[in-house]
Amino acid sequence: MILLQMAALLLNSSLLLRRTKWLTSISDFEATGPSLTKHFVPCAGLAVVRLRRNAQTNEICEPPVLMRTRKWFMHPPDRARSWDPHTVAEFWNQNANRDQYYQICTMLHTGAALPATRAVSELVDECRSFPNATLVADTASFDFAWLYYYFSTLYDQR
Repeated sequence: MILLQMAALLLNSSLLLRRTKWLTSISDFEATGPSLTKHFVPCAGLAVVRLRRNAQTNEICEPPVLMRTRKWFMHPPDRARSWDPHTVAEFWNQNANRDQYYQICTMLHTGAALPATRAVSELVDECRSFPNATLVADTASFDFAWLYYYFSTLYDQR
């Protein structure tokens, strides 16, 4: 998960720029496999970017400003969740993702990762601290499925 690279890719999309507000929260969920019930999200990230627009043309008039980034490492929500061997081979063991895979494994095995319910609650709190932001993701269909599942099953509604 390289939030800054993802932010640059997303913010270069003219369709996205025409539709988003002045503030954008970019989320990224990395999963251990495709199944919502068999696999888990070991890390999630959020970048909040401010867009400066021309009031008359609605065009972005300056480079986007990165306001905040945050990353959460989290344990599986239950012991039945695991790493999918195909996903590890095809995604996590690729050069671009290998360092993050080892970092995640280290965080999980040393106890530095958070319980999933706490990480999700912190993510929700972080999103709520920017109530006017538009939440985007890449790839949205994948990330929002995990986001919805985790929010609906793990979020501690204090």
